[in-house]
Amino acid sequence: MLYFLALLVFVIRTSSAVSPNVLLIFADDLGFNDVDWHDRSLRTPFLRSLAFSRHSVQLANSYVNQLCTPTRSALMTGYYPFRTGTQVR
Repeated sequence: MLYFLALLVFVIRTSSAVSPNVLLIFADDLGFNDVDWHDRSLRTPFLRSLAFSRHSVQLANSYVNQLCTPTRSALMTGYYPFRTGTQVR
């Protein structure tokens, strides 16, 4: 009985933990200079506020393909495109 209560308390404490909110913007054919922090002639204030908030993460190095299928399959499965057979050769 004591073991069950300890397990129940552990499950309740871990399930009530607050999960972080994650927003992934996956834009098709978005170039490096298509946002206003690289090209000041463009006006994207909402993207700018998301990108420069104190909780945001900007990735500087990326791996790209000429088609969107490999990246989309990697996001949906968690595997690299060559593992799912969608890698363009």
